[in-house]
Amino acid sequence: MKRNYTLSRGSFLLFILISLIAVVSCNTSGSANPDGWYLTDDGIETKGSPIATIQDFAYLKIDTLNMNGTIYYELQSQMKPEAMQKFAEYTEKNIGKVLGFVHNEKIIFRPIIHKRIDDGKVAIASSILSKDKKEIIEIFENISMKMNQ
Repeated sequence: MKRNYTLSRGSFLLFILISLIAVVSCNTSGSANPDGWYLTDDGIETKGSPIATIQDFAYLKIDTLNMNGTIYYELQSQMKPEAMQKFAEYTEKNIGKVLGFVHNEKIIFRPIIHKRIDDGKVAIASSILSKDKKEIIEIFENISMKMNQ
């Protein structure tokens, strides 16, 4: 027995509206977490809005460290003066918690806040990324390009 199902015009419009909302929600996720520093629950998921974004950086540079003959790469940033106070207060209130640096919707660095950071100088490094010169350079170039937009 073959059944024909029909949707009323109102049900059809409601279906289209729900579908559009779902598509728009999925497509805007890239703008939900701009590159920057976020508090995290567990180092995996960001919590709330960013503490500071890359637009709050005065500069970004690549530096190298030689530790026992092994070269490590890190990104060093300096906050703009207007962002330094907010960052300092936030780090002071969240000592012992995990901070995450988000780049392209992915947390790439997860330091634990040990003290208030007054000077606005922050290094972005990890044992995995620090040995990969090509990846660090790609991240640096991508963040630098975004900073200048």
